[in-house]
Amino acid sequence: MKKKVLSILLAMIMVFSLLPVTALASDSNPTFEPCNGEHTDWKAWDKADSLPSEDGKYYLTKDVTLTGKWTIEGKDITLCLNDCVLNLGERQLNVKGGKLTLDDCGKTERYFTVGGDGKWKLTDKKTESTKTLKGGVITGGFGGEGGAVSIINGATFTMNGGNIVGNTATTWGGGVSIYKSTFTMNGGTIAGNILKYSSIPNGGGVYVNTGATFTMNGGEIIGNTAKNGGGVHITNGATFKMNGATAKITGNTAENGGGVGGQGTFTMNGGEITGNTATEAGGGVYLYTAILNNTWAFTMTGGKITGNTAKNGGGVYLGKGGASAFGGTAVIQDNVDNAGKKSDLYVGEGAARVGSGTEAPKAGMSVGLISGTVTNAKASDVQYFFASDTSKYVKFASKALTLDDIPANNYLITVSCGENGTVTAPPYASNGATVTLTVTPDQGYQLESLTVSDADGAITVSQDNEFTMRSKPVTVTATFEAAPTAPIFDACGGTGAEWNEETGIVSTPTFGSYVFDGWYTAPIGGDKVESNFVIGTTYYAHWQLSATNANLVLTESINLTADGVTIGSSKTAAAKEELALYGLAFT
Repeated sequence: MKKKVLSILLAMIMVFSLLPVTALASDSNPTFEPCNGEHTDWKAWDKADSLPSEDGKYYLTKDVTLTGKWTIEGKDITLCLNDCVLNLGERQLNVKGGKLTLDDCGKTERYFTVGGDGKWKLTDKKTESTKTLKGGVITGGFGGEGGAVSIINGATFTMNGGNIVGNTATTWGGGVSIYKSTFTMNGGTIAGNILKYSSIPNGGGVYVNTGATFTMNGGEIIGNTAKNGGGVHITNGATFKMNGATAKITGNTAENGGGVGGQGTFTMNGGEITGNTATEAGGGVYLYTAILNNTWAFTMTGGKITGNTAKNGGGVYLGKGGASAFGGTAVIQDNVDNAGKKSDLYVGEGAARVGSGTEAPKAGMSVGLISGTVTNAKASDVQYFFASDTSKYVKFASKALTLDDIPANNYLITVSCGENGTVTAPPYASNGATVTLTVTPDQGYQLESLTVSDADGAITVSQDNEFTMRSKPVTVTATFEAAPTAPIFDACGGTGAEWNEETGIVSTPTFGSYVFDGWYTAPIGGDKVESNFVIGTTYYAHWQLSATNANLVLTESINLTADGVTIGSSKTAAAKEELALYGLAFT
């Protein structure tokens, strides 16, 4: 299909499935001013075992290893790591009702090894390292809620730079935990954090708890590990917003929700969620909540979810009661299951609705339907949906998609269609049945290829786009290409044939001393065509001898061989030119 706006609304109960789709507006990526290294009007922090606790803007002058707790309440502190290492000494940064801004102007390359538990460990040996980052580092943290940073009681944490790496939480939030507070990430990296000894090991990178909001405008969340929400975990109706092209969640690992997981409100207006892995569900995103406060659990208006892997829902998995809205420039593609099969979006139990005034799911996207109903659909939408239960098929009736059982002795027909056109087929057929495929290219496109295959190999497709069903499920694959916009003129050795679209006239070509005889429907013979040329049809130039070469005589024998044409031992230019008129050539 053409690039189309993707909008799917999922609801827990049918009354919510009737809610209209409203315009989805992307938040702009707000500007911020990271530390430039000049530190004008900043205060130098020279201590090696503590951090400032009073209002102000500070920069580290040396590496710090904490020897005591660090807690601020009602204070406003900005801290630039200044390319230094802040070792928390198995403690955490506690912000209670205050404001902490983290900056860094460093560019030193840092090296890390990765342990068997996924935790990154800082090392000064480049040859031993498998991961690298640049700039200042906060590491060595150990805490209950938030291995490195705990934000609670209406506090605000802003991260403009720096790296929060290799920290451990015993409850949740291996890197950062937020409760009834706000976290804004404009830059920097949260990487290689883990959970340990926890009965609720969720949120390897960031844990967003009750009443909290996490806004990610930039930066990266990389290589964190948890049971649920390897990169980010949302819970108890909390909010996560992802904006801007530079925000990335990648390489994280979990049982559910390799990149993002949980129950709450997730709005993705930009950024990328890529290369994450879930051993069970939702390699990129896993959400399992019904509508909360009349808002969708997952709203995606932009950004990309690509290259993620999971047992089910390599890209996105919406569990029981999952509710979601897709639109704008959202892309969910090229995600796979553990077997390498395409698996972009799994729709969980409940009702789904394709939004009013919008088109089908984005071309190339694969949507698994577990149960429930997709309303306001079109017959052509079937090609984007598949039943997770192979004994069922996706049925279209009364503008809705539902799951139904495949009758006995019938076999599933799956259509896999690229962009710029559609192919429709019956959902199943019996052995020996003739199946007719309806091919509909988009305007300006034509069918490039159409194949049918089952486990035994390819099945012949007739010129009428029909095939005979065998006793196995089959897959129909189609691709489309741009259709010609003009007739095709083959000058047969000549040059200068130019088509004028407005007048419908083609210029007269030239070919040495030969005389142009007109356009024909075949290289040799065929019918002469002087006007009303048909777009996409090939026409061939015919040539006649002129007075200057009419007396050409071939005095030597002409030998036709498998390798070409030989005229005795002579290969004169004139003879070669003449033979070219008839599609012949010298060896």
